[in-house]
Order: sequence, then structure tokens, then C-alpha cells
Amino acid sequence: MKEADNPNKIATIKDLAKKEEGIMAAEFVLTYMSGDRLRWAKQFQEEMADIDRRSSMAAMMEKGMEKGMEKGMEKGMEKGMEKGMEKGMEKGMEKAKLETACNMLRDGLSFDLIAKYTGLSIAQLKALTI
Repeated sequence: MKEADNPNKIATIKDLAKKEEGIMAAEFVLTYMSGDRLRWAKQFQEEMADIDRRSSMAAMMEKGMEKGMEKGMEKGMEKGMEKGMEKGMEKGMEKAKLETACNMLRDGLSFDLIAKYTGLSIAQLKALTI
């Protein structure tokens, strides 16, 4: 399109442009932009700034997502540890009850008395003696 400003070629270009829609659009943009270089430079700067803004926003969103994921993982780990500790404590307490009940059975205490002090059912105590 070096020849676009050449007065001898303008008529030929216009004739070609009439035949092709894409060329017509390009010719319009070329005419519009070459008519005002300052407008072109300003539009170019605005487009570049918009691209920079979008790029920065995308980077910030990605960083925010990473931080959110990290915090979510931390909270998940904390909750998992808490639940694990609770379950471990419950199992330990249950094991202690069973051991105490076994010791009481060996000492000849009645099922009723053992159930009263351990909180275990008579059925659980009978299962220990089998």
C-alpha cells in the first residue's frame, strides 16, 4: 500500500476496492488513519494500554486464584488434622475402655458393674469374653 498516497494510483486503488469488500474496508482504514497520524498514534497507544491493562488484570486474577488455593489447602489441612486428632482420641478412649473392661473381667467383676463404669454395653462385654 505504499502507492496509496500516489495521486496516479488512487483511482486504480478505488476501482479495485469497489470490487472487494475487504479491500474497501482496508482502504477506508488507510484513508482514515493516514489523514490524521496523531489520531492513529493515540489510538495505537490506547489499544496498547488496553492490552497492558487486560494482561495485568489476568496476572492479578491468576495470583489471586493461587493465593485462594493456598489458603483453601491450608484450611483443609487444618480441618483434616483436627478431624484426624478427634478420631484418634475417640479410638484411644474406646481402646482404653476395652482394656479397662478386660482387666475388670479378669478380676471377676460383674457385667453390670463393668458396664456402669466403662459405658460399654453388656453385649460388648460378652463379646470380650468370647
